[in-house]
Amino acid sequence: MVDVALSGVVVVPVGSRVTCNPPPTDTDEDFLVFTRDKAATIAALRSIGFEYSADPEKNARYVRLNETSDWRFTSLYFGDLNYIVTDSSFFFERFLTATHVCKMLNLLNKEDRIMVHEAIRGVSSVKEIAPSWTPPSDDLPRAEELKMHIFDRLSAENSEGLPF
Repeated sequence: MVDVALSGVVVVPVGSRVTCNPPPTDTDEDFLVFTRDKAATIAALRSIGFEYSADPEKNARYVRLNETSDWRFTSLYFGDLNYIVTDSSFFFERFLTATHVCKMLNLLNKEDRIMVHEAIRGVSSVKEIAPSWTPPSDDLPRAEELKMHIFDRLSAENSEGLPF
């Protein structure tokens, strides 16, 4: 169910209307758009009435996700249509993989679907899972201490005639 246009743009239906059974009818209809020229695709969509989100929280989240080169995407809206536009094959492939996993598991809870998408794209959810947990960095030996320990150990083993 992938629509390939002559322009080289690939449009795939995604989101809860695709992944959930029964599909919700009170949500946006989402499409993932893969393009070679993201700026031109965005300009074309904006020229026919698509807009950026009016929700500052959504915009802030997109800005955070776009801070790394592997996350390049822009979300545009027209009524209840949401076009997620990317020129990143990394993002496109992982988004489709996450969509498939959500569909196979029939994840009806939006937070669960978001967590699957983020996990497949490599985002850590440790703060949501265990908000009070912090890495025990102060208790761990420092890199220099580890190097000295390994060097001392290898030196001791070598003095016993072990080759290295």
